[in-house]
Amino acid sequence: MKACLDIFGPLCREGISPTHPAQERQAKRQSQQDIFELEGYEFSQVTERSKHRRTIMPKLKLTYFNMPGRAEPVRLALKINGIDFEDNRISGPEFGALRQSDALPLGSVPTLEVDGLVMTQTGAMLRYVAKLGDAGLYPEDPFEAFIVDSVIDCFNDTLATAMAPSFREPDLEKRIAMRRELAADTMAKVLKHTESLIARSGGPFLLGDRLSIADLVVACNIMGVRSGNLDGLSAEDVAAYPLINALTDAALR
Repeated sequence: MKACLDIFGPLCREGISPTHPAQERQAKRQSQQDIFELEGYEFSQVTERSKHRRTIMPKLKLTYFNMPGRAEPVRLALKINGIDFEDNRISGPEFGALRQSDALPLGSVPTLEVDGLVMTQTGAMLRYVAKLGDAGLYPEDPFEAFIVDSVIDCFNDTLATAMAPSFREPDLEKRIAMRRELAADTMAKVLKHTESLIARSGGPFLLGDRLSIADLVVACNIMGVRSGNLDGLSAEDVAAYPLINALTDAALR
């Protein structure tokens, strides 16, 4: 009770009941200021230092193979945000050497090195990079963020997990058969769901006219299928989804 009175005392003495959210925020700020001043700091100096930290751009190094793959949405997000980074494209032997040296936390790529700290997980990389810039690639609205995160997981988790066994299959005929089954089942479900979300927003993107990191993930995956470089998959497998194709063209324009 005493702690509450210490925080809200200035407001209560003026006859204001601290129940309105704006009043509560002001009271909290006043309490923080009192604490900093008791510790010998100027509150304005503390807040200015906080602002300064947010404006210092970290040194970034993105490591992946010399191909689009899972790192391409991260590369695009960095470029769209105008953020300088080292695009470290490695060969197969270089990847093996990195694994042997324990330079890769999970033994896989891509990784994003931030001021010397090596981090993993492409979804987390995308959100981090989106928040570093001013292009609005990650929404502030919780529900819109939910849509973005959900679509990213549909492609990076659900679809990628279903696709993974085919990459390990050495027999071409078996690999093609696995991917034909994938196209008819998991991939079709993911694409149908994504198409409906674009329709709901009015397009061309998942959030209407605002490009997001989820659009970059969708576009890069669709380009991979369209390219014909994946045995057993082709542009015909995505032809039935006009909104997804339009999104892809708009995102990579």
